[in-house]
Amino acid sequence: MFPGGFGSKSKAQKPTNAEFDKTKRNKTIVKTRAEQIKFNVEEDDLDDFTPALPPRSNRNENIGSDDDDDSFEDDDEETIVSQPNFPITNEVQLLDHGRVVCALSLDPAGSRLITGSRDCFVKMWDFAGMNESLRPFRAIEPCGGNPITDLNFSTTGDNFLIASGEWIPKLYSRDGVLVNEFMKGDMGHVAALTSSSWHPNEKGTFMTTAGDSTVRIWDVEQKRSQKTVICVKSKVRGGISRITAGTYSGDGRIIVAGAEDGALRIWNSNGPFISPTKTLESAHQPNSAITSIVLPSDTFTIISRGMDDTLKLFDMRNFKSPVQTISSLPTFFEETNVILSPDERYLLTGLSVKKGDSKLGSLKIIDRIRFEVVGEFDVGEGSAVKCLWNERINQIIVGMGSGGVHVLFDPDLSTNGAKLCIGKEKKTKVADELLDFQEQIFLPNTLPFAKDDLPSEIVDRRPTTMRSRKERDARKPDMPHTLGPGKGGKIGSSLTAHLMKGIIKDTSRDEDPREAFLRHAQNAEDDPYWVNPAYKKTQPKPVYAEHVHEDEDEAKRDAKK
Repeated sequence: MFPGGFGSKSKAQKPTNAEFDKTKRNKTIVKTRAEQIKFNVEEDDLDDFTPALPPRSNRNENIGSDDDDDSFEDDDEETIVSQPNFPITNEVQLLDHGRVVCALSLDPAGSRLITGSRDCFVKMWDFAGMNESLRPFRAIEPCGGNPITDLNFSTTGDNFLIASGEWIPKLYSRDGVLVNEFMKGDMGHVAALTSSSWHPNEKGTFMTTAGDSTVRIWDVEQKRSQKTVICVKSKVRGGISRITAGTYSGDGRIIVAGAEDGALRIWNSNGPFISPTKTLESAHQPNSAITSIVLPSDTFTIISRGMDDTLKLFDMRNFKSPVQTISSLPTFFEETNVILSPDERYLLTGLSVKKGDSKLGSLKIIDRIRFEVVGEFDVGEGSAVKCLWNERINQIIVGMGSGGVHVLFDPDLSTNGAKLCIGKEKKTKVADELLDFQEQIFLPNTLPFAKDDLPSEIVDRRPTTMRSRKERDARKPDMPHTLGPGKGGKIGSSLTAHLMKGIIKDTSRDEDPREAFLRHAQNAEDDPYWVNPAYKKTQPKPVYAEHVHEDEDEAKRDAKK
């Protein structure tokens, strides 16, 4: 049959319901105390710390229920907040890392995902180009055996930033090509990087934190030195504390950093940076790192996650103690983060589980307005470490301690993203790719018996150099004899015997060189061989002085005697 047409290919068909059914999650998704959670809300309570929520976009209007828009309108009436519709009914798993996935980032369009792990690799995934095999299109090891700690796409999505156990921040293009490698030492960090963050308004500006107790602000066009260095002085012994988390506010006017000493510090992004504008030393327990910081769009609320298994809410207007605290949130990884839902109504954070425990890693759902846990859903085996929720595609991505990446979505609420991979068949291999020769192949015309049978004009048709080169390449060389017992007509030798053979022969180290020289003196006198025979007939008899005087006075004294 002739082809039905030429030119561009027809668009791929959308996945069917049967194909989506294969990705459905089998376990119970949401676990709450009740189907609906009731609150007695008073206007005075809301004025204390609750900010006005930003308007919802049309893209995510189904994430919350209709009752959310009317919440807290009546002062004296009891308000019912129903459980939201999270996009977690289906999932696909990206299984390519060997260790815990502790860094995630998605470009603003939601089409390309990058993941970083403690196996020191960065994997790049293209949802539009992937099929059911769910393999990354590129894997790079950017930092020479150092684990990846943070990844961040730029606000335009053309580059992404890598922070690792190395001291050097690195900038890569969205295709995995190195763009810039920044300085370390006097012009940069002198300890492992812990986090990174892009400025929300300035395209080429980003911030990094590290274990050298500094926060540094960089410009992508100036790789030789940073723009600003913020030195953090801690009250712990030595005055230095690892900065484990840092971020910009939504409008880019504020910088907030958390340290291993449990303190939160705030600066104006325009300076001065000599000392923090505000500091709270006891934000979290000392020696428990602050793993993540989130600043909602209300510009005065700070939410922090810590290794002390807590999630805390702070008000910058009264920055003396946490307003609310949620405890019993197990955290074993310093990369564990907390994120906001696209409408900023809910918070999500991962829970860690002990190795070998039968429990599954899960995400806690927290109502940001009341700051209470309203639900929890299991994700998979291992701890839930890193998570993100993209507004454009409305999908939740979770990096696990087992090395897997779970992409959660809903066929009705989500758009594109992982949905593009469903239904795409794996590429079939051609016949040449299926051939797998395990043995060595010899060219027939280079073997000795084949040459004897061929006419001379055929054998000598090629130049001698070409023929000899082919013969040399086709003949398998003799393999060198390895240590161990002899075989194949060759005498074996152990490593110890080889070493002792050279050590036993060499005894010159224990011998006195003077005695070794004088040992031949008697033989040289009895049987002269070199110099004396030549002058035997002409050499006069030697006459030696009986006494040798060092000066004239000594000779006179000798003569008087």
